[in-house]
Amino acid sequence: QRELPPVKTSWRMPVSVAAVLGIGALLAAVLDPHFGLNLRSLALFLGALLALVTGATVSGLAAGIYRHALDRTGSWSVRALPSALLVTGFCVLVSRLTSFQPGYLYGIIGGVIFSHRLNRIEQGHEVAIASVTTLVVSISAWSLWVPVSSAALTHPTSFGFALLENFLSALFITGMVGLLIELVPLRFLPGERLAQWHWAAWSITFGVAVLAIIEVIIRPQSNAARDSAPFWTTMGLFLAFGTASVLFWLYFKVSETVAEVPGS
Repeated sequence: QRELPPVKTSWRMPVSVAAVLGIGALLAAVLDPHFGLNLRSLALFLGALLALVTGATVSGLAAGIYRHALDRTGSWSVRALPSALLVTGFCVLVSRLTSFQPGYLYGIIGGVIFSHRLNRIEQGHEVAIASVTTLVVSISAWSLWVPVSSAALTHPTSFGFALLENFLSALFITGMVGLLIELVPLRFLPGERLAQWHWAAWSITFGVAVLAIIEVIIRPQSNAARDSAPFWTTMGLFLAFGTASVLFWLYFKVSETVAEVPGS
């Protein structure tokens, strides 16, 4: 099998990753209408930052362990996608301007890449393992969030409980939203590789992510009388943001492909 060129690293790479993670976490914290220079906002920021790092680590480790079992790890590196912050920032801006709560935060801002190329079946296995691992970690985070949230309400001045509550909720949201976008069965996205290997596995994994996201989105209305207007407004924004994210990502992918064609 042909391997990809060795991953080149420089001092700019860790700086870029740290900057993208920091800005992404800041945008997540800005979703809170009460964001400001206070401990509450600091807990939001740190919780989101830890969740982004944990999510990327979990997915990368799952893929790395599978590749190690095949003895095809090769070189690896963490890459950031600064352009994805534009989509994330747009979602935050729309959420704040429309006073939509809890708000939307879209965008895949980075991940772990490996130099060794896998065959089609192995790629499907890798995506399935990483996706299921992300699902398990995200759902576990949500299960732990319930008692932690109750404890945080009982101790409203505790920075530790606030940080843990925000970390668990952000870990669930970033995991599920990232998984939802990645599993769209379009070319260049991991979802295509999973669907090509096993359509049923893709359907189940993608379906669980969709159901989980919808449940979280409508959760704020669970204790109030529901009507169709808020629900359809929520779903409309959800689909709009999702479509915008995929189109934005595909635009740069297509532009990159065209640029690689000789004579273009």
